[in-house]
Amino acid sequence: MPRVSYLNQGCVGLYHDFVNYEGKAQAGARGAILFGVSRDPMLSMINFRHANLNYYLQSSAYQVGNSYASTQVGRYKTWGRVRRIDFQPHADMNPVGQDSRFTFVVPTPYGDVRVRLFPWDLNNWNFELGTVRNTNSEFNHQNVVLEQNFYLNQALLDGYFLSGDDRSGTSEVQSANPRLVKYYRQDKQDQSSDSSSSSSSSPNYQTNAGDLLVDGAFNVNSTSLEAWISQLTSLKEKGSAKTYFPRTFSEPANKDDILAGWASLTDEEVDLLARKIVEEVKLRGPFLSFSDFVNRRLSRMTFPSGNISLAWLPKEQWPGETRDTVLGLRGPVQAAIAKAKINNKGFSAATNLALPTVPTRRWNGDSNNYTFVGGQFGAHAVSLQNTSRPRTANPNVWRPIPNNSNHWYLFPQSWGSGVELVDRTVPDPNNKIRATQGHIDQKLANARGQLIGSPPYMVPVGTEKNRPGIGAWENARVRVRMESYTNAFEHGEAPDAILGVENVASASQIPGWLTQADVLAPLAPSLTARSDTFTIRVMGESPASEDNQLASRSWIEVTVQRVPDYVKASLDAPHHRPHEPFEDRNFDGIWNDRDEYWLDLNQNSRESISGRLQDISN
Repeated sequence: MPRVSYLNQGCVGLYHDFVNYEGKAQAGARGAILFGVSRDPMLSMINFRHANLNYYLQSSAYQVGNSYASTQVGRYKTWGRVRRIDFQPHADMNPVGQDSRFTFVVPTPYGDVRVRLFPWDLNNWNFELGTVRNTNSEFNHQNVVLEQNFYLNQALLDGYFLSGDDRSGTSEVQSANPRLVKYYRQDKQDQSSDSSSSSSSSPNYQTNAGDLLVDGAFNVNSTSLEAWISQLTSLKEKGSAKTYFPRTFSEPANKDDILAGWASLTDEEVDLLARKIVEEVKLRGPFLSFSDFVNRRLSRMTFPSGNISLAWLPKEQWPGETRDTVLGLRGPVQAAIAKAKINNKGFSAATNLALPTVPTRRWNGDSNNYTFVGGQFGAHAVSLQNTSRPRTANPNVWRPIPNNSNHWYLFPQSWGSGVELVDRTVPDPNNKIRATQGHIDQKLANARGQLIGSPPYMVPVGTEKNRPGIGAWENARVRVRMESYTNAFEHGEAPDAILGVENVASASQIPGWLTQADVLAPLAPSLTARSDTFTIRVMGESPASEDNQLASRSWIEVTVQRVPDYVKASLDAPHHRPHEPFEDRNFDGIWNDRDEYWLDLNQNSRESISGRLQDISN
């Protein structure tokens, strides 16, 4: 993986293509370990983050377990349609009239030559004042984009678990995870929720969850600082000064290698991270499921100035993030990592990562001597500067003119441009060129080499059937006046979502970068969003009265545990949904053709006996 040196940062960020913009080779690291394949049974669903489950080019790797918001979808939703609008002309642009004026036929000895100087693509241009759409988008996206990690987390983390038992042809689970223990019914070790043998017609993988319990599950809604510290340091080796969070499945030769190792935290960083996680739990909780804890919140873009979609505004006009809007940028653990500045190495310590803003600068200096603003995790990917780096002179141009855009390699930053008003003329008189003898003959210059503005087009004064009519020619420039949406939606309908990445680092998620998935992957097999065992205390009191001279008071305390079985386990196995198929034709709370009943305490039934409490035997 090529990497620019810290002394001469002549390319974008610290991680980039093999050559820089001048075509010079860059010194690079010998290798990087980005993905892994487990050789042993996996225990955590989050380890599927190594799988290529994302089919969008603009989305990141490591989808499962992470929660960075997508720039393709607004924070208030999880899917949307592709923005395909390119631009909308203004009425005073008169596209029909201008195209007629700047399109003509020039007769030559070799035949007629059709000249069309009006600068538009006929495939997208209908000469009306309506919006012009990009017809290529539908082939790339089918017009719909999804927030992959949000849906993957919902589907995988709430719907499945890994037992770690990779054997086949067995009827009993032998989990490789010591925290998963067998659930014995009525103290009979040989009794399970489904006693049928393993076969294609009755696969045990669909019933195994009903025969297992988690020994010592940890509730993600916990606000105990000590409990979170205990969980985060559970992988710390005895005598080690660091706690490592493995991303790959085998131990690297150098665990501290930023490109081929693991992210790690000191005891002080673990304490700070635990504090920030507790803050996020109090701010976002309670979490109703594991994926609810992993995913970001769907937050409205309600700023003090109103409900705003930031893609329409230039980045300089974006309002500051609020405590509510920032919840949609990343999940709670990633937000805690950002607040603790774990991934801040080399970036400014004064940056407020809790309420992120667009970095002020990406580079300092000029085209002859400049450096990027960044650290070990690259440079700022974007900034308030309108270029990703200083411009560079075209080596094929002798004596480049400062005001001639054709003489320079420019690196414009389209991100955060917003909807732009384009109001210019073509050719642009502000684009300077050096005069030739032809310009002198046309009285556009006094001497060769003189810097003059780009001369106008020469068009016939009148035309007959698109041919020059009276033989006279005149100077003319095309007037371009329109609303341009191209840059506003080039990075999706939510370009602001990139602010969720700490410091908008160009090398985020390399092996040394601590992600939410890195933290949760080893903990996931024992995490839960609700507790299964709790204590109930009840007190009853009978005060003294005229009829009863003795006052009495009683207490009872009971410890209860939620188990896989239903209260009436004979009706449904634990892996079944309750009472399927549903059949309640008269809405009386009783499934038709079955004796089992449900109480209709809300009295929704149409019958007079609705809400009955008398027992009905099976």
